[in-house]
Amino acid sequence: MTRRGPARSRAAVGLAAVVVLGLLTLPVRPTEAAWSDAEAGLGTISAATIPAPTALATACTASNVLGSARISITWQVPAGYAVGEAVYKAGTNPLLLEVVLLGSALTTTGPSGGSYTTTYTGGLLNAALGGTGYLSVSMQRSGWTSSQRLVTASLPALIGTGTCTVT
Repeated sequence: MTRRGPARSRAAVGLAAVVVLGLLTLPVRPTEAAWSDAEAGLGTISAATIPAPTALATACTASNVLGSARISITWQVPAGYAVGEAVYKAGTNPLLLEVVLLGSALTTTGPSGGSYTTTYTGGLLNAALGGTGYLSVSMQRSGWTSSQRLVTASLPALIGTGTCTVT
């Protein structure tokens, strides 16, 4: 008796290899595809500009009490907007500010003479050693945000009053 099983499977594998190699050597033919549409449309596009809050001339304060930094800004809501449309951000890097919601660390009081005062009180990173902290206010409507009013505060080490500017 002769064994034909392994010879047949080797032949099948060899044949499959020849077919695959043959398919790989076939030339690839380029194709062309085109698309065109003769329709045209007309319309009007308009955009709104969301105005930034107005900061007052002496608009900011900065202080530090045992590592609890306090930064505030006095500002006015643009005409036609409400204080509820304001967005507040704070942090130690002006490019990576995080949104802060009104609550224990952030308060807004007013209006007093048409102005609001927003104060951020928090343990900004390394506030005990002094450093720089940031607080911003901007307006938001329909998913669009205005430019911000940014307080840059230099905080003293441990206890004292710092300096700040608004841009």
